[in-house]
Amino acid sequence: MGFDKKTQLARLLLVCLMAIKRCNGLILRLPCLVHADFTIFEVDWSLQGSLLETIQGIHDGDCTLECVKHPKCKSYNIQNVTAICELNSKIAGENGSSLVQRPGWVYKSTDYNQTEVGESCQRLHPCASNVLCRETCHHPYYECIHCDSLHSGLHCDKQKEHNQCLTNPCKNQGSCISEENDYRCICQPGFTAKNCEQEIDECTSLPCFNGGACFDRLNGFQCVCIPGFVGQHCETDYNECSSNPCPNGICRDLLNSFSCTCNAGWVGITCNQDINECASNPCGYGICNNLENHFSCTCNPGWAGKRCFSDINECSSNPCIYGICNNLQNRFSCTCSAGWIGSLCNHDYNECSSNPCVNGICNNLQNRFSCTCNAGWTGTLCNKDINECLNSPCQNGGICHNTNGGYSCYCILPFYGYHCEKVMGFGRRK
Repeated sequence: MGFDKKTQLARLLLVCLMAIKRCNGLILRLPCLVHADFTIFEVDWSLQGSLLETIQGIHDGDCTLECVKHPKCKSYNIQNVTAICELNSKIAGENGSSLVQRPGWVYKSTDYNQTEVGESCQRLHPCASNVLCRETCHHPYYECIHCDSLHSGLHCDKQKEHNQCLTNPCKNQGSCISEENDYRCICQPGFTAKNCEQEIDECTSLPCFNGGACFDRLNGFQCVCIPGFVGQHCETDYNECSSNPCPNGICRDLLNSFSCTCNAGWVGITCNQDINECASNPCGYGICNNLENHFSCTCNPGWAGKRCFSDINECSSNPCIYGICNNLQNRFSCTCSAGWIGSLCNHDYNECSSNPCVNGICNNLQNRFSCTCNAGWTGTLCNKDINECLNSPCQNGGICHNTNGGYSCYCILPFYGYHCEKVMGFGRRK
């Protein structure tokens, strides 16, 4: 059908409808030419090796139509997520073609018995007299449109019955269903009777147990339970121990109450009062720390033991290196051995500090000293002068005179020199 012919047909339909005439035998054609049913499909598989064309941006229904319109298309692969349609020239198994796994794709094919569209209205005359018949692309490839107010159905051949629901007989939002010469109401929950006019009293069945009071509600009821019971029907004894009211004990559930058996160290109705084990001042020389069902002592310096009654022996580590340790309260003192000083008796006393060597050099030793005397001196402290004249150091009749740390010679002429060992000559001195 050409474009001009379709335009003429549209104008004819418009004129017909505007004139409010019955267009007997008028046929409306759709743009599709052929139709094929695609009933064989495989999910997550596709046919490869026979691709005719790839079309972007269309989904399953439009992909079917594209395959129907293509003169060589016999099957197609569709990816609805990405809207990709692949037209194939073969079907699975034809000339060795096969399906391959391809997640997310759907393969469809058919024996491809094409049916000409546009002949159903002329060949079948399916619509009642004076009813417009329109060709479609789907089975049964026609439809009857614009049935009159007294008829309905696919072919406009069913006479409508009188609608008993027009008077809205169903109350409280009930749904009305028209039947032959009658109607039926489908009531909303909570209502009953012919026209749904009666509210159901849900308390008539005594749904509340254990002394609970029932109050009727729309499409239900509410039970107000006495203390100690819970549940929709007050059927459950409430466990007062479920909230763990005894944090430091064992809870025993009672009717609308509970009792606590406290763990050691705790008292009170809910076992929430800690017994103060420090009340008796158990720590002799320390601070008491109250704990759960017991205590601990932080001892003062110098004291030890669970209750801080043991004096710490500060001398146990032998702190006095060269001396005797004296244990005191939280401290110690050292009595140093001879030759040692310092709080730990670890410093050697310098016996040379008093400069005991009068005429010599002092050598500090362990608990003593020694003197290296200068020339002419002797003795432990280098304080004794050596009489060098005893060795007669003066020669040639010279007279020796002893001095502190030395001596001198008084020579007799013609002798001279330190020891009078030289002789004066005539004319010059040798």
